[in-house]
Amino acid sequence: MLRAGLIAAAAALLVIAAAGHPTIARAAAAPVASDDLNAEVASLRAQTKAQKAQLDDQQNQIEQLRMMIDAQTVLMRKAGIFDAADQGSRDPTRIQLISDGSTGVAQPASAGASPAGGDSEDRPKSQRAADQLLVEAGGVLLPRWTMQIEPSVDETHVSNPRVNIFGYTIFNAINIGTIRVDDISQDVVNTNLSMRFGLPYRTQFDVRVPFTSAFLTQTKGIGTGNITEARTNGEHIGDVQATLSWQPIVERDWIPAVVLRTRVTIPTGESVFQIPETYIDSGAETQLVRTPTGSGYYSIEPGFTLVWRSDPLVLFAGAAYAYHLKTPDYRVLRTNPFATGTQPRVDTVDHGVLDIGDVVTLNAGLNFAVNERASINFSFVDLYQNYTRQFVPTRTDPKSGAVTPAHWNKLLGTTVNDARLGLGASFGLTNNVALVLNAGMGLTDQSPGYTFSLSVPITLPLHR
Repeated sequence: MLRAGLIAAAAALLVIAAAGHPTIARAAAAPVASDDLNAEVASLRAQTKAQKAQLDDQQNQIEQLRMMIDAQTVLMRKAGIFDAADQGSRDPTRIQLISDGSTGVAQPASAGASPAGGDSEDRPKSQRAADQLLVEAGGVLLPRWTMQIEPSVDETHVSNPRVNIFGYTIFNAINIGTIRVDDISQDVVNTNLSMRFGLPYRTQFDVRVPFTSAFLTQTKGIGTGNITEARTNGEHIGDVQATLSWQPIVERDWIPAVVLRTRVTIPTGESVFQIPETYIDSGAETQLVRTPTGSGYYSIEPGFTLVWRSDPLVLFAGAAYAYHLKTPDYRVLRTNPFATGTQPRVDTVDHGVLDIGDVVTLNAGLNFAVNERASINFSFVDLYQNYTRQFVPTRTDPKSGAVTPAHWNKLLGTTVNDARLGLGASFGLTNNVALVLNAGMGLTDQSPGYTFSLSVPITLPLHR
């Protein structure tokens, strides 16, 4: 019993000593700590796996939302609507494309619609300076309270005995008498200053003031032994034009954008009705002493342009009808340097009142935006001018006494069909300045040989 008690006491002392020693204590407690650590690691792994699953689910939701936003953006662009962030970043000095931006539907006051009309929500704009060519085509309106100044120069070369260019009578086809012209060559150079003003309610007002220099050469008797050549020229302000444009419809789905306009031409140029005539070739024929620079009559031209946009292409087509007001009594002075004896050297010739034929214009084309600054343009224009009529007053034959009542006499050979193919290019030099080049080629025998123009439109915001 004593021996057993001593052994038990020794064992108890060893246990107490082992508990007091750190190494032995850690070794004794190691199995318990290892179990707790494994449990904690397993818990962390489970939490990480759960968080990863949650992140994957959130990523899938984000991807679905992105796809939905992309689909809605495509639909909004087809409807001509840009997101609010895009509209907020737009430069108000940029040219506006009528098929961009909002649908143009009037918004309530709480939605931010301007009581004056034509704010950014009602007035779509374009982000590209390359759309300047569409300004020339009449399919683009400037943002409201924006002014554009456009100095330009254009040249038209004619090699045809009967051509009417934009109302300028190049050859006087209504002269009374014998006129035989074998060849005619004319160059018309216009130095223009155009101004455009963007107004509220999607409207725009344009004014164009040209200064015209015209040079005419008539060659007669080609192929004979008696060839003569006569040269005349004229320099004067041309016909001033004013245009009011309004966009009632913004492009939406298959419905095109529509721009309506009315152009008024004021005969400020020197016309055939104001320039004296003189006899040539020993009094056999007559010609004007100067080349005309204007039409000589007022005209009112309503028209419209339709625009379909599918970036980077813009298709446009339109038509116009120019109604010409009748001229006053057409009287000109005629000088006869070959007069002899009792023949008057200067007399007045009365051509009566003329009803200039109205002009129908059809045009179509496309504009291709190469990038944000450059674009090219292809177009076709056809102008058809109807017969000119001359008023014949009541006349009484002095011999027979027969009375001819007053009537309008249709002048044969005064119709014109002028078709042209055009090519243009536009390049944005800066955000507010562009360079525009246009060239045209005549397609009928009554069209000019070629036309060329260069312009530098400068866009200026009137206020911000």
